[in-house]
Amino acid sequence: MKEFIELRKTLHNCAEVNFTEKETQRTVLEFMNQYNPDTIYKVAKTGLIFEFKLGSGNGRKFMIRADMDALPQSDGSVKHLCGHDGHMAMSASILKNIDELKKEKNGTLFLLFQPAEETGEGALECIKGMQEQNIKPDVIVGLHNLPQQDLGKIYYKKGTFACGSMGLKFNIEGHTSHASHPEESMSPMNEFKKIKKLFKKSRSKRRQSFYLATLTHLQLGVPSFGIAPGSMLFFATLRAETQPRLDELEAKFKNKIKLIYPLPYKVKIEKKEPFPVTGSADELVRILESTDLDKELMDAPMRWSEDFGHYSKIADTLFVGLGTAAAKPLHHPDYTFNDSVIEYASKMYTELCNKYLDLGPKP
Repeated sequence: MKEFIELRKTLHNCAEVNFTEKETQRTVLEFMNQYNPDTIYKVAKTGLIFEFKLGSGNGRKFMIRADMDALPQSDGSVKHLCGHDGHMAMSASILKNIDELKKEKNGTLFLLFQPAEETGEGALECIKGMQEQNIKPDVIVGLHNLPQQDLGKIYYKKGTFACGSMGLKFNIEGHTSHASHPEESMSPMNEFKKIKKLFKKSRSKRRQSFYLATLTHLQLGVPSFGIAPGSMLFFATLRAETQPRLDELEAKFKNKIKLIYPLPYKVKIEKKEPFPVTGSADELVRILESTDLDKELMDAPMRWSEDFGHYSKIADTLFVGLGTAAAKPLHHPDYTFNDSVIEYASKMYTELCNKYLDLGPKP
């Protein structure tokens, strides 16, 4: 797997954020060209799709998706602290077996390199680009590396693999007063205990139908010693195992905040960074279960979110986690990617592709 490990290291050193992944795009394009793809498509500004015809090309269409973007840091730098550099190398690693696939299978293999996963925008833009260029995969498979889990083990779940989520931005306006007469202000902080209670009640006590609300940012008034605050800004991140539950939580929060702060308070609510529920189609789960790959069925979904869920609108999807045995968790400043896992991903993608294409032409 040496060349794919080298690709990963090269990609690690050109980390870029959403829709600016130009050096990443150039690196991927240069690497993939040596495998002579039949067609190369550009999507979503910096995204790429490589098409490989297998055999007659008249079978099913199997797509693998890898995210490309990295994470911005507080010091202005950008780093691959979520392992997307590894995801790209793992996706490309199926090409180790491309000659065999071309000789033994009939169908099409697509490799999709998607920008802007971290902001939840990339998948929708890729779907738009695919529709404009008439690219119609039957199935789209994706993964996320899981540090601190067994090396090479596949973690999967029937139904929801990763929760859907959204951000809600609340801007509450009352009015200020002089700090010597705080009783004359109309401060949103006076009712904040009700908001704390709302967060406390907005979490599941059972593993079934998981949901959770988290306060992620709070700003009161302005930095001053002479003004009693008259405004409050706070962020809430909502997440749930199912889309109906997430929609219910959103409606609950919006309605409750409006009741807590009636007129003459002014309440502005904005929805930010929505991520859909990410799940797996039953047929694809059965295919995975029929392999001899090292795998484990999860009893609860991942709490974090993925924009991969959008792809279920245009194709059957399968999303899994792949253990890397790395010591630090995702987004940790000392996170590192374990290159040993690339070989396991290559085997997984190849086996899934083989078994799916063996089903014959799509009915």
